[in-house]
Amino acid sequence: MPAAAFDRFWSVVRAALAEGGRVVFVDDRLTAADEETYVAGSEETVERCLADGSHHRLVKSLRDPGELTARLAELGWRAEVANSAPDWLIGQASPAPWGAVTGRADGPPRP
Repeated sequence: MPAAAFDRFWSVVRAALAEGGRVVFVDDRLTAADEETYVAGSEETVERCLADGSHHRLVKSLRDPGELTARLAELGWRAEVANSAPDWLIGQASPAPWGAVTGRADGPPRP
């Protein structure tokens, strides 16, 4: 996803989770950036050519595990993220309890 959509994406994911739910994700490792063909003038858009000759553009916003874990913590998630095998980053995240995010014990605001 584009870096500009990161906060909103995780807000939507949080709203979609059942109570006690978690998110599991897999992505390319940060080192995969060296193997991509970036579109001129873009730091996030890559172009891939498939075996059938078709060309496709996609957004790649690669992060290292520590950076991603810290960023999710800023948004109120508890995450475990690690590099796995030679090519993959894997992780899981769940919403942190209200007090862990705010330092308050009174719970989130009620509508």
